Amino acid sequence: MTNPIDFWVDATPSKEEVHAINAVVRGEATEGQQRIAMKWILHRACCVGVDTFHPDPYTSAHRQGRRAAGLLIASLLVKGVPEDSPDNEAPEKLDEVEDNG
Repeated sequence: MTNPIDFWVDATPSKEEVHAINAVVRGEATEGQQRIAMKWILHRACCVGVDTFHPDPYTSAHRQGRRAAGLLIASLLVKGVPEDSPDNEAPEKLDEVEDNG
């Protein structure tokens, strides 16, 4: 019996997941690749559906932060575009997104 993956520690994507995520970013992903990419983002990178509790409050806070990003993405998948979202068009390419950090 193998040990279960600790998603909080190991979010390392497989080669297939990396190729799928890159295809999504390039706008060339098949339906299957889109599903693979979103599954990795939501369940591995953001740990949606995984308990965030840890005895160390800093670890719990870090986990909540990762999970919050995934919950935001998941809410858009369920609810669609919020009515109060800006009317600006989405950038055509990822590199057109401003980095205000």
